[in-house]
Amino acid sequence: MTVQQNRMMQTRSLFLFKNLINDAYCRDISIKIRSQLDVKRKNGQFIGSFAGYGYQKDPENKNHLIIDEYAADIVRYIFNLKMDGYSSQRIAEKLNEMGVLPPMEYKRSCGMNYNSGFRSGAKPKWAVTTVNRILTNELYTGTMVQGK
Repeated sequence: MTVQQNRMMQTRSLFLFKNLINDAYCRDISIKIRSQLDVKRKNGQFIGSFAGYGYQKDPENKNHLIIDEYAADIVRYIFNLKMDGYSSQRIAEKLNEMGVLPPMEYKRSCGMNYNSGFRSGAKPKWAVTTVNRILTNELYTGTMVQGK
């Protein structure tokens, strides 16, 4: 083996060893972060980026949710309409007739830098799926479901 080949083998071995150490470090940090998030979830702390419609993050404690009164009234209205026998389609139409902003637009109007994969047109409207998400979300029963 030549000197140059020997150096290349040593460099390659060093490179592989450094990669092994870096991988172990990344894995260790990832496990620590996940376990910390699990502890927060078990303690009932909110760990999401944005609170659900009808809630907002407490300005003093980002892991605590407080009620957003305006949006909470809309959520109560949606549940009351459903209890009165309205379909999700009719609830969405009624909210659109009233000019209520859908959740994504409401968050933006409150100054949040909120983006999602859903696209809205020039005039965003309530949709059946949005109403159904609210009606089936356990958060509105007082149960915070996270980490699913």
